[in-house]
Amino acid sequence: MKKQATLLGIVLSVLLCFSFVGCTNEKIGEEEDPTKTQLYIGNYDGGIGTTWLYEAADRFEEKYKDVCFEPGTDKKGVQVHVDPDKNVYHGYNLINNLSSIDQQIIFTERAYYDEYLASGKILEVTDAVKKPLTEFGETGTIEDKIPADQKAYLQRDGKYYVVPFCKTFAGIQYNVDLWDQNGYWILSDGEFSTPGSTPAEEPRSNGPDGKAGTYDDGLPATYDEFFKLCDYICETGCVPFAWTGQYIQQYTGYFNWSLYADFEGAENMRPNFTFAGEVDDIVTGFEGGVPTLETAAITPETGYKLHSQLGRYYALSFVERLMQGNPAKKFQYYTNKSMGQTYSHTAAQEDFVKSFYEAKPIAMLIEGTWWENEADSAFASAVKTNGESASRQNRKFGMMPLPKATEDKVGEPFTVAEQYDSYIVLNANLKGKQDLIDLAYLFVEFVCSDAEMVKFTQSTGLPRALDYTMSEEELSALTYYERQVWDINTGAEIIYPYSAANIYRNNTRSLGFGYDWEATVSGRPYNTPCKAMAEDRITAQQYFLGHAITESAWRNLYSADF
Repeated sequence: MKKQATLLGIVLSVLLCFSFVGCTNEKIGEEEDPTKTQLYIGNYDGGIGTTWLYEAADRFEEKYKDVCFEPGTDKKGVQVHVDPDKNVYHGYNLINNLSSIDQQIIFTERAYYDEYLASGKILEVTDAVKKPLTEFGETGTIEDKIPADQKAYLQRDGKYYVVPFCKTFAGIQYNVDLWDQNGYWILSDGEFSTPGSTPAEEPRSNGPDGKAGTYDDGLPATYDEFFKLCDYICETGCVPFAWTGQYIQQYTGYFNWSLYADFEGAENMRPNFTFAGEVDDIVTGFEGGVPTLETAAITPETGYKLHSQLGRYYALSFVERLMQGNPAKKFQYYTNKSMGQTYSHTAAQEDFVKSFYEAKPIAMLIEGTWWENEADSAFASAVKTNGESASRQNRKFGMMPLPKATEDKVGEPFTVAEQYDSYIVLNANLKGKQDLIDLAYLFVEFVCSDAEMVKFTQSTGLPRALDYTMSEEELSALTYYERQVWDINTGAEIIYPYSAANIYRNNTRSLGFGYDWEATVSGRPYNTPCKAMAEDRITAQQYFLGHAITESAWRNLYSADF
């Protein structure tokens, strides 16, 4: 079997091994069993890992062990070969590698759909997507499980060429154990909780959703409350934040995007992809530091105005406060490591997990929902030193619903932005091999059955990018953190970076890129707001004005699609 990465793929892999769903290195090298039909699968082996796929492959082999997939032969059953690789199967590289690999099914991420379509290197999957899943005890189809925004984007003349795979969000991850131990919960009277107290003993505030009895009770409702909490964390001798310095543009950029999306909400955020509708918060300037606003109709021609949306300004204002800390009290809200170029995402995860047992615990981590699954080795190391109570299953972490920029926003839904173009694709090397195409379709249908998607979530802690439910019994297998991720997946408003608009389809690489926060301030270009604010003391207002796009610059970039 061949598996070759192009030179471009090798170069890109150096830049991409950080990717937001991380890096592991598991291999399977089974010899082919000539009595069985062979199925070769490639998997981007990131923070999602490959264990879930090994498990699914075993179940598939067992289910179909007595079935002949090659009529006219004596073969019975299927042998699934899983090849995990963090370079070859990453979406950036995969489009170049497809013609030189034998893998028939690939699970990938950051794959720009229209680029893959134009390449002619992927196979249509319509038959699998529209086939009733009766074989797996279901009456509906995969198509029935695809959210409407994705469906409109993925269908081309009623046909599908990819299947949505995984769903991930980025934001603030927090150490619930530390909140309990140090009393970081905000009470209904605005004070901090007594260390070790319970909600029954000390009623907690309603949190950013403004409702009592939900999972955000006791968390900061506004930016002001949040930074009051950061001061208190510093006062107790802990460090509020960590994030990777090695990939600071990417990780903090997606965090900025999350702040932006939560401020705007689904309806005001959607024009960033559809380039249609009306938004009422375009910033036209500042008077005494206060933004002045106008309402604008958004079309492909006026899309540049979205770079001046109020939510972008408030996201930058949060970052400015985070980076400036509290000068009066000499509090810094982040570890110095986070500004270092060698501080990897996995090192930040390890510090987040293990510092709880050290002198200066880290309270929060800027990361994605894959982080806990990716940090298995950090948990294993913590267990060796601190016992089983330090295990992933026994620790308590949460994903924090973001605080609201202003009091009047409290009570609005938590809005999260889905982070990837994550797909299941079939290699065009299957063309003309109908028996193998049918087998590949069957495997795709199998892993998209409700039962298998539940098992995926139980294995990885992440939701699949299709609609399905989990019972309380099934959810009981999740960690504390994974349960919160599931609750966000089912309870928050989710923005999907998809659109049927030609301008978006033809420019997804730039228009759908959540960590693009470039700006030019006083003639100097920046691409990472937190670095600009920490190193050059650039303000949120300065960065915001430098981040805006002029009408002429927009036309130069996108007028071909007007």
